[in-house]
Parts: sequence; structure tokens; C-alpha cells
Amino acid sequence: RYVEAWSEISTCINRAMSGRENVSLMVLGESGIGKTTLVREVLQNHPPQLVEGDGTRMRHPVVYAEVPAAPTIKSTAEHILAGMGLRA
Repeated sequence: RYVEAWSEISTCINRAMSGRENVSLMVLGESGIGKTTLVREVLQNHPPQLVEGDGTRMRHPVVYAEVPAAPTIKSTAEHILAGMGLRA
């Protein structure tokens, strides 16, 4: 299942990076099945990149954000911004 998940995630990232569509993905599963390992590999293989011709903006192919236990729109947005290295 790990290889299948990696393949699906790579497909989503490639679609998003090509500009064809916006893609969101959640990694869910029981404890101990490798979610954290998978996410770490994805983050390592798809780091933020400088936008071509600009040099000042970063493009984040992957953003990692843990959703808080009792999420609100604000707290979820803050976690997403933190995952991008930004402050809310």
C-alpha cells in the first residue's frame, strides 16, 4: 500500500505543479501504518522552490499541516500557514 500511496501522491503533485489543477490530499490511517514516514519522504522529495524569473517568491508543491483536535477555520489556516513557514 505504501508504493500505491506514494504513486498517487506523486500524481497529485505533478498535476498541481503543471498548473492543470489544484489538488488537496489528506493522509489518514491507523497508528503505525507509516503515515509519518510517507509524509517525510514526500516533503524531502518535493521541497519549496523559487518561482522562475522572480527569485523572491516560493512555490510549495507540498505543505504539511496537522489539523488541531478541535479545528476552527482560523486554527486550520494558521497551521497551513505555519507549514509554509509563514505566520498567521
